[in-house]
Amino acid sequence: MSKSFLVVILVFSASFLAMPISAVAKPNFIFILTDDMTPDDLRFMPRTQEYFAVNGVRFTNTFVSYAACCPSRATFLTGRYTTNHGVRSNVRPSGGFDAFYNSGLESATIATKLQESGYSTAYFGKYFTNMGHRL
Repeated sequence: MSKSFLVVILVFSASFLAMPISAVAKPNFIFILTDDMTPDDLRFMPRTQEYFAVNGVRFTNTFVSYAACCPSRATFLTGRYTTNHGVRSNVRPSGGFDAFYNSGLESATIATKLQESGYSTAYFGKYFTNMGHRL
């Protein structure tokens, strides 16, 4: 074994041991939520599809509990079924961002729970429909 290889292993081992346990135990991840896509839409993004096939997790047996944008997003964000979070449509008064926000649900989402656990979070794209002046 060459000395340079041994030095690389020792440096790598020392840097790994110097990491806090929490950094090792918390994996980074990206969750991509889309709507209005057909199973065939990714054919237009072959490199993206290949990247996710190699590096991602594919859920092949999934279901949606409420097939509308805002109720489904509220379910994903809170982990609650529509009957428990109350966002029942995409429009006011029973849906959209106002129903989600006015129910106090925005302060108890997957993002806020991850932040409480030390994660940095970001959300890009459409959050809810009918956000109006809150954009």
